Order: sequence, then C-alpha cells, then structure tokens
Amino acid sequence: MKLVFKFAVKWGYLDQNPMAEKRVELPRGSTRRRMRPVQLTVAQFLYLVPQFHTRERVAVALVGWLGPRRSEAFGLQWQDLDTESRVVQFRRGFVQGRITLLKTEASRTDLALPEDVADLLEQWRSITPYNQPHDWVFASSFNRGQRPLWPCQILRDHIQPVAAKAGLPKIGWHSFRHTVSAWGKEAGFTLEEVKTLLRHENIATTSQVYGAPQIEAKRELQRRLVEFVKQQAELEGWKPEKDLWANCPTISTSVQ
Repeated sequence: MKLVFKFAVKWGYLDQNPMAEKRVELPRGSTRRRMRPVQLTVAQFLYLVPQFHTRERVAVALVGWLGPRRSEAFGLQWQDLDTESRVVQFRRGFVQGRITLLKTEASRTDLALPEDVADLLEQWRSITPYNQPHDWVFASSFNRGQRPLWPCQILRDHIQPVAAKAGLPKIGWHSFRHTVSAWGKEAGFTLEEVKTLLRHENIATTSQVYGAPQIEAKRELQRRLVEFVKQQAELEGWKPEKDLWANCPTISTSVQ
C-alpha cells in the first residue's frame, strides 16, 4: 500500500503520501546494515563524471563534491544557488513526492561550491527550460517543472547503468556522501571538519561546539578537499581522456 500511495503522489492523484513520514506505524525490520556502504575512489569518481549528459553530470558532480542527502540535492531551487559567489544553501528536501523543510539547523546551512561545479550549474541553467529563481534545479518535464525529478528513477535509469558499464560497483546517492566523508578523513580533516562538510547535527565521538563556521571557513575546507582529490588522482595514475568539465549540451529528458 505504501508503494501504491507513493506512485499516486508521483502521478498527481494525491498531494501527499498518507503512509510516509511515519504517519502509519509500519512493521520494523533490523536497522543493521547488511552490506558495507559503497565508496568510490578518486579515480573512479573522476572517471565516472564525464560519462554523463549535462543533467546527470551536474547531479553526480554536485553530490560527489558536496555529499548532500539525495532529498536535499533534489530539493534545490535556482534561488538557493549563487554561482557567482559560489555558495549553495540547503533549505528543503524532496521526500516521497513531498516538499519538506530540513529538520535540523545544521542541515539548513550554506556550503561553498567548487568552481568547476558552479560552472557546470551555469551550463545546465543556460539550457534547461526551468531556469527561473523558484524553478527546481532538477525539474521533472513530466510534471512541467512543477516537481523535481524522482531521485530513484534517475539513479536507476541513468546513473547506475553508466556506472555498471564502467565496471564500478552498484552505487546509490548515499554512496557519494560516504565517499566525501572518506575523502575528508583521508585528507586529514578532523571529525569536526567532516561534520561541517556533511552538515551533521552532531557526531557521537565529537563534543558539541558552539558557533557555526562562516562561509570562508567552509570554502577553505572545500578547497582542501579539492586539492586532496587532485593529488590523489595523480597518485592513482588517473588521466582524463578529455576535459572533465567540457560543454555537453545534449539533454536527456526521458526521466519523469
């Protein structure tokens, strides 16, 4: 029944899923992970990004460098982005067809955008028909831009097949969040710095710190992460066959 209501929301028959967001108590299974979360190496990530058309390339680059939750990435509107100052602010999420406000103060914050990701976002905005301030960055053409794309569908239909063809493990959107966390730790970031990048409310092994880092401090963390990735790419012998961020005007619009 939960899936029935889910697709009823997706296809516009209902405004919200009555079984989502814990409105109905469902049988609980084990919360223990059955498999170790997939993480990408630097070489795998840098190889993967150029394989996509513009829309998918922007999505993978955004989540791959910043590590947002999938609901946060697909809840972005153009008004949340300042590509000139290279800042993104997360305000809302897209969950089971519903637009929800982010619950924690740590989630509702801004992050610095790497220059290459800001450039990609500008490319995408120049060719998508949904490019006004209140439009969704990843708008669904099926719903005429009124709702974002469904994250699971674009992952299943576009991201995972390309990754599989490249010989990479089966990835999910959360794989990129785990990857950013792993890169940060490998780069020598403290747990508090990783917490800042991932916008966690708290970390059990880290004491609470009063005061939020300013955007320039976050930009410095992002710069250090980018520098680490570039150095690691050289160590792993990764060499791009073409410009990673070259223009790719082709748009795939089959995802609803």
